[in-house]
Amino acid sequence: MLGIFTADTQSNKTTAQVLVTVPQMLETLLLSSTEKSVKWRRRLRYVIFDEIHSINGQDSQSQCWVNCLRMIDCPFVALSATIGNAVEFGDWLGLHEQREFHHIAHYERPRPLEFSVFTPNQSQLVTVHPCAAFNELQMDLDQIKNMTAMSPRQCLQLIQASRKVHGDKSGDHLFVEQESRFASRDVLELATRDDFHSYRKGLHRRMIELASDKNHVAELFDIFKVLRQPVLEAYKVIHQAYPEQTFNSRNVVKEQLPALVNTLKSYGRLPCIMFAFDKHMIDDMMNILLNYLEPLAANGDDSLLWGSKEERNRAMTLIRPSIEKLLGCELCRDTQQDPLQCDHKQEYVEAAANVTTLRALKCGIAVHYNDMSEAYKIEIERLYRETDNNGIVLPIVISTSTLALGVHMPARSVIMCGTSIYLDNTMFSQCSGRSGRRGFDPVGHVVMMAFPRVQVNRYMTAETTHATGPCGMTPSFILRLMNLIAQTKAEDDNKYLRDSCLKVLDYPIFLRRDRGIDQSSIDQQMKHQFRFALELLRRTQHLNAQGQPLKYSGIINEMYYAEPNNYLLVMLLRQGILDGIVRPEWPHVEIQVKKIRALESEKSKILIQLKLLKVESRITKDPVRVKKEVDALKEEQYNIEASIDKLREEVRFSDEALYRVLRLLSFVIEPRPVFSRGRQCRTLPPMPPRITKLATKLQQAVSDCFTEYVNSYARMCKDHILEDGLPLSDSVLCNKQECSGALADRIASHAVEYSSASSFAALSGHFDQYKDMDQLLSCVNYNIVLDRSIIPDIDVFLKHRNQLNSYALDFYQHGSLKRLVEENALVNENTAKNQVFGFVSQLRSTARCLDKIGSEHSAVGEALTQIASKFSNYMFTRNTNAYEKRIYKQKVMEEYRKRAKEEKLMFKESDPNREDGPRERRENVRDN
Repeated sequence: MLGIFTADTQSNKTTAQVLVTVPQMLETLLLSSTEKSVKWRRRLRYVIFDEIHSINGQDSQSQCWVNCLRMIDCPFVALSATIGNAVEFGDWLGLHEQREFHHIAHYERPRPLEFSVFTPNQSQLVTVHPCAAFNELQMDLDQIKNMTAMSPRQCLQLIQASRKVHGDKSGDHLFVEQESRFASRDVLELATRDDFHSYRKGLHRRMIELASDKNHVAELFDIFKVLRQPVLEAYKVIHQAYPEQTFNSRNVVKEQLPALVNTLKSYGRLPCIMFAFDKHMIDDMMNILLNYLEPLAANGDDSLLWGSKEERNRAMTLIRPSIEKLLGCELCRDTQQDPLQCDHKQEYVEAAANVTTLRALKCGIAVHYNDMSEAYKIEIERLYRETDNNGIVLPIVISTSTLALGVHMPARSVIMCGTSIYLDNTMFSQCSGRSGRRGFDPVGHVVMMAFPRVQVNRYMTAETTHATGPCGMTPSFILRLMNLIAQTKAEDDNKYLRDSCLKVLDYPIFLRRDRGIDQSSIDQQMKHQFRFALELLRRTQHLNAQGQPLKYSGIINEMYYAEPNNYLLVMLLRQGILDGIVRPEWPHVEIQVKKIRALESEKSKILIQLKLLKVESRITKDPVRVKKEVDALKEEQYNIEASIDKLREEVRFSDEALYRVLRLLSFVIEPRPVFSRGRQCRTLPPMPPRITKLATKLQQAVSDCFTEYVNSYARMCKDHILEDGLPLSDSVLCNKQECSGALADRIASHAVEYSSASSFAALSGHFDQYKDMDQLLSCVNYNIVLDRSIIPDIDVFLKHRNQLNSYALDFYQHGSLKRLVEENALVNENTAKNQVFGFVSQLRSTARCLDKIGSEHSAVGEALTQIASKFSNYMFTRNTNAYEKRIYKQKVMEEYRKRAKEEKLMFKESDPNREDGPRERRENVRDN
């Protein structure tokens, strides 16, 4: 019934009735040419896209959203709470010939939000009324129309401010009609939520009317001034402690974090989620709170972050098993010993979190970001959702944007811990939306800590971000489409996929209407982009003249997310640079490799036989025979695996050859620019001239192709790209027909003709020849759609070629994750592990693709396999306890086989004609 398909987990991906997946994996399924995937695609009936605003961006992830929307043929629902141009975006979705678009909008939050700022010296939370964030110098009607919905308390504050402006005794003020809404009721009764929503909407309409009437603007300004006064006084207090000239957001957060936590507890604002957009900052915040709370616990504070000792004890009954599970210490459950200090932890189980993180968890603090282990994040999410009317379980979670969308973890309060370049309007809205729990909180609280007032005003009054999305298709995606058609052999399926791909090409580019580009022009540009993307694939020798993918296209498809490095890797293979390193040693290694592959083929046959016997065991009347056959096959499988391991240990390329191959691959597989934040970081040696030359050649090919695209389109469609106005003011400029006279004629005689360059860039001497992609993107005509996200631009790689982290090369030498963290400026060991696993995964994928190509690159494929195996062995033997776990299991299996043979002999000696049946066999296994 239910399936899941992610990068880490796959279950029933083509057989489930309901499949839960992510856009990247859905795109992979839609572009798969296997028979199962094509059948699954044809029976797909409905798709639900959650958080559709993620289509915004300039990366491969946003490209995946657009590709999926283009490729599916069935009805779908797209959900989002943060799209400002939903109708316009929906019109684009409905441009598909078989789709009809329906816009369903709901503008009321179940729980309104209240924003506040934290004052350090006074340890207070000062509420920021939505009207206090408006422009102080002029009336901005758009700000009032888009203002944050007021809570009941804030509606009352608005009425009180209006009274104050007109005199407390005066019964006539700007909102007197709205104030008297409930006065006509004869019986005192509680207002319903619907009553309040209607009342708030009436206040909002009245504000818009007053802002539109020049006679009331001054009075409205006075009301806003009254509501703004508490905020101004709060910032006076803040700047007394932290002067505005030297204000540092990170330092303020670190110094005032314990005071903020105490204030949240005293205001009853826990549980909360603290959002910070820097992993190092999150770890620092956790350590600060840990160093503050542990001494309190040692000095007898029984409640800490909880409301009472009883509530804390209840939370500990739930937290303690999670700590034991993450440590792998099961024996502590029967004792009163602290699992963090136990001395009988199972040695062969890998701990899923470090001790510091678990100490913080014991104090009620958790962290959540991508580089934490999956087991830890699952436990944190489960514990946080255990909060109910009986009390809080996990009071504080410190997170990056991983909890801002897609995870059901509502909080009473959300704390925005300082400013960040990653905190845009959409992310702020998503983070704020986590506050306010249905059934628990009447309102949601958002606390802005260490925010300058100008940014508080901007976030509270900003219009919801408009969806844009990437403009076009990447060459790698187009190659995957061509590969999909070429590899589908069944005639019916091939025709179906061909028609589907043609619909993708007919789907227009999505552009916001405010760009003012005609839709027919956009359709033409889509076709031009596709034409020149094909030309780039032809020039880089990935398609032939008939549009058939060539032999290296598999590597491009397999590493599509690494564009443009996938093209550079293929160029390395084509030039024979990697083959030249390992080819001299290949004749000796090849003989043993053939033996290994023969053994692996035998192992595959055994696995198939075991699957068939598993099915037969459910229906057979002779389970004893089946069991014997299974035991014999498992024994044979074990012997084959031992032989393979022995052969791999005996036959290897020299360490020098593998190191040289790895040194070259480190520049093109998972390159990581240095981002050390003041920490020392080891870097790769200077890029070899051969790679620099190939990268420059690739960059030139890309630049030439896209330059030809813009010039070709500009010449063919010059009437569609005419720039006759200034971009911001829309002031219309005079045309050539309106210019006459001697001066105009002289200027025209010296003018340089141009077509694709912007008129404003041409004034500075930039014409239709562009030296690099940066100049092309910045100087091209505004009406020509060109997005960096669809260009395989290697220029960024070339700029960082001497500042790349040497994590892969260093790990190959010492094999220690701990040293990677210390010497290569990585966040923690989980970060290092994920980085190494990503590198190993790409090595194995490339090796599989080379095996499909043929024997031409067999030596390189084997070298990549050996490097990946060495990385994996390091992960088992030097960094985790998984190696001990594997050895332990092997010993248990060997002991089991030995005892089973002894038992069998004993049975035969006591009764030669007796065969142990299923019941006796289960009892023997249990006793053993």
